[in-house]
Amino acid sequence: MNENQIKPMKMKWYKFLIYFSLFASAIANILYGIFFVSKVITYSDESLSNILYRLYPSLKMIDLIYGIGCILIAIFTFYTRFQLSSRRTHGPKMLTYFYVACMTISVYSIGAYIVIMGLEQLNTQLLVVFVGSVQIISSIIMILINKKYFKKRADIFIN
Repeated sequence: MNENQIKPMKMKWYKFLIYFSLFASAIANILYGIFFVSKVITYSDESLSNILYRLYPSLKMIDLIYGIGCILIAIFTFYTRFQLSSRRTHGPKMLTYFYVACMTISVYSIGAYIVIMGLEQLNTQLLVVFVGSVQIISSIIMILINKKYFKKRADIFIN
């Protein structure tokens, strides 16, 4: 290869993001959203949710807001995916905003549960803490990876 020929950038990560990762994230957020919204609307008298909602009535609103937030993030995920697949200039920036939104809703959820229930009672909601913590850590990692990846490919996103 002579020096006038430029080696094309590999786009495997980009294809993974637009063909799998963002779709999977959108579906997961829709499912989380439906779960939390329906948990608030259709809880039964014997369910753990009902017991928690009786002990901590504010959790009902927290779960509803979290569920709606997840659904809104899912919609934004589809928008982000199509911005990236169209190679729009702001596509990579939208991807960062998506991960920040995921991180924000997780911090909100964990923080609200801690404020309402206290740390000692939070062990009843380990799923919320676990999923939220994984979301926060993975979002930070993805922001860093994607910032570096898309910085090298900035000239591709010019629409």
